[in-house]
Amino acid sequence: AGRISVPLRIYDVAGEERFRCSGVWDRIDPHGIIVCYDTTDAESYRSAQKRLQKCLQNPLLWGFGATGHPCTMLVGTKCDSNRKVVEYAIAKDYADELNIPFIECSS
Repeated sequence: AGRISVPLRIYDVAGEERFRCSGVWDRIDPHGIIVCYDTTDAESYRSAQKRLQKCLQNPLLWGFGATGHPCTMLVGTKCDSNRKVVEYAIAKDYADELNIPFIECSS
């Protein structure tokens, strides 16, 4: 079987306010978005929820055009920490409500 090369660009915006304006996303034109939060920080999870809601509720605001949403995924980091405050089931239920994939990972 032949191999297919797929270009991948990753933008780590770390929740920066300057990346929340539509102009930046018009230039980036993402096909996929991974929203990460720290499972040891409830505020990080709430911020991820806000970013997901804005993105999924208004794709035109983010530069996705009339074609709809890019592939979107929620990821909880530091899942192996003993200081975890956001439980897997809570985030999984939220992702299910949005109909997006969810995983936890160690980082």
